[in-house]
Amino acid sequence: MSSSPEVFRRFLRRVLVETGTFIGNGVQSALDAGFEQVYSIEASPNLYERALKRFTNDPRVTLVLGRSEVELAHILEEVFEPATIWLDAHNCWEGLLEDTDKFPLHLEIAALSKAPIRTHIVLVDDVRDFATMHTSVEEVQDRLRQVNPDYQFSFLDGVRGAEGFLNDILVAERVGSSC
Repeated sequence: MSSSPEVFRRFLRRVLVETGTFIGNGVQSALDAGFEQVYSIEASPNLYERALKRFTNDPRVTLVLGRSEVELAHILEEVFEPATIWLDAHNCWEGLLEDTDKFPLHLEIAALSKAPIRTHIVLVDDVRDFATMHTSVEEVQDRLRQVNPDYQFSFLDGVRGAEGFLNDILVAERVGSSC
């Protein structure tokens, strides 16, 4: 699922970093919302090439091919301001068998915990699938608290086409802080 521009506008900063490009709808939503720079990571070479063709002439977009938890760490070393992070990687497209490979959420959060900046707004998509990812909301929140103990949590509804999913996006942010 990709986010809508309305969701991204609520958490607008200059930079958005996304895991799981898929076909680039999230990238487009981020641009439509007003992000000045969008980084997006995709593990599937075929999906990466498709998105690369879509955004090849847009200097605001940087697409990266690779494992989200590895590339996220590299990107965050180069982002020198609080950003919005959209975690939505599912490496199922390549037929990987290990659950940790299919759902790298915990590894992505570990990458966030090593980043120089710990005040990013973090949006985690697909809460409804956490059981499939062998995790829970509480475990994800605990891991995010290791990134920043001041994070406060809320939920947003997710949308896919005309279908809606209640409380499907977990939001971690420092409320009342601009950085």
